[in-house]
Amino acid sequence: MSRSYPLLTLATAVVGALLVIDTLAFGGSAEAWIAFGLSLAALGTSAATLRTNAGHAVGTSLISAWTGLVALGIFAGATQTWLIFAGGAAIGVSGVVGNALADRRPARALVSVPSTPSTKAA
Repeated sequence: MSRSYPLLTLATAVVGALLVIDTLAFGGSAEAWIAFGLSLAALGTSAATLRTNAGHAVGTSLISAWTGLVALGIFAGATQTWLIFAGGAAIGVSGVVGNALADRRPARALVSVPSTPSTKAA
């Protein structure tokens, strides 16, 4: 496990939370352009974790790319706002899950202890 993986998944979770906040704080074209930039940031942080956990990285990258396309204007109005909200929530949850996966993996031993042969009483 790479040392940067927990930080990258945490950054992905923060970007997802910012996407959710974006839909509640802004409206119109400002919301869409901010969401587009944040989805590109989420795409970058999730793509950076590709070597460590490929399945998680691909899933988060697909959600980020879809959210970016929605922000560019595939949908309009309230549909666009709610899809960006859902994409941000999914990206945030994915970042939290990725961080939990990093915590579940056992740490590598820093010092190897030599095994001692057992001594049986004769």
